[in-house]
Amino acid sequence: MSEKLLRLEHAHLSYGGVKALDNVSIEIERGEMLALMGPNGAGKSSVLKAIFGLAPLQSGKIFWYGQPIAPVPYQMVARGISFVPQGRRVFQNLSVLENLELGGVSLKNKKELPERIAEVLETFPALKPKLKAFSGSLSGGQQQMLALARGLITRPELLLLDEPSLGLAPKIVAEVFEKIREINQRHNTAIIVVEHNIKTLLQMVHRVYILDKGQVITSGEPKVLNQGSLLKKVFLGEAV
Repeated sequence: MSEKLLRLEHAHLSYGGVKALDNVSIEIERGEMLALMGPNGAGKSSVLKAIFGLAPLQSGKIFWYGQPIAPVPYQMVARGISFVPQGRRVFQNLSVLENLELGGVSLKNKKELPERIAEVLETFPALKPKLKAFSGSLSGGQQQMLALARGLITRPELLLLDEPSLGLAPKIVAEVFEKIREINQRHNTAIIVVEHNIKTLLQMVHRVYILDKGQVITSGEPKVLNQGSLLKKVFLGEAV
């Protein structure tokens, strides 16, 4: 029997009077990978920020394992939710190791940190020889890998990813997506990913939500959505 991990219900969110989310409802099960798709300004990133507590809802509810919660970022990390924002937000003047250590700030038992770092380095072995290097000296792809690795230090049950392929070369994009797939399958980590790389994403995820103008237009399995013309209509701005 599937188990609902998180539910966002009837979410309304505005920025300075501009409506970003209009009655949006989304849910994800344990170990599931979801894609949020839609044109720029559709509200995709706002969904992630609302879940993580970075953008307070005007109305609506968030449930974690069926219990209502009021999201605050540091509390969400403690609950088992990690957020990797777009733009490879690494601390460039700190070493790779120091970045990873910052990912474990919320750990109650700091003695676990070396074990957690060793664990994520098994998933991202390319970072091992770079531990003493400044993060700013890494390539764009390596910085994205570091951001993902740092987000896994707490062993989250839910990982929120905002445009993980942004600004990366096609070859590196393939590597990043392969790591995301590995995270989901190896650790049974549920993932909600916002991404414009539609073709690759539809091959990876279990379900898709399509948003437009702050609303969920439709949702379903990738193979069903990919067969119709709705994706094309939404991205060409033809959806009603």
